[in-house]
Parts: sequence; C-alpha cells; structure tokens
Amino acid sequence: MARQSGCDVVIAFGGGSAIDAAKAIAFLALNDVALEDHFAPKEVASPAVPVVALPTTCGTGSELTRYSLITDAANRRKRVLMGLPILPRTAILDASVLDAIPKR
Repeated sequence: MARQSGCDVVIAFGGGSAIDAAKAIAFLALNDVALEDHFAPKEVASPAVPVVALPTTCGTGSELTRYSLITDAANRRKRVLMGLPILPRTAILDASVLDAIPKR
C-alpha cells in the first residue's frame, strides 16, 4: 500500500513493535523485494522513505536504532532487519503520552 500510494514518509506511533513495523514498511515502500531476503546478517543498503517515530512507551529504544525486530510467523522466530536507511530521521518524545499508559 505504501509503495502503491507513493508515500514520502512513514509515521510510527506506538511502542517498539509499531516502530519496527514502520521501519520495514519504509524500506518496502521504495523496494519491490521480499523482506525475508534482507534479514540479518545482510544489511539494508537500499533507500527507505523517512520514518518519523512517536513512541508511546518506554523501553525498546526502537525510535533511536537502525534495527527492526520482525516476527517471522511462518518459521516461528524473530528476525532482524538492519541498516542506516531504516533509522528514524526524527523521534518526537512527548512525556505527556506516557501519562495515558498503564503503570504495569
């Protein structure tokens, strides 16, 4: 959908999983490839659309890294997509968002 619409930015709003998914979407928006062909130890070198991350939880730090942890449901394991092109260009940290999440 992102590739077909020609999106020029991906906005990630949520926790680490949402941000990691946005990084993969940003990569796929400009690359008509199979994601599984680009998991680590390979490194993404192809361009990706910029990611703007707005984390709503604390802990993963996904908004600040070049790594994306993706669930490979078919093989029942986690896979890593990595590379500078998927590093979010901007991270907006709003502490007031944390007031709305449960304490546990």
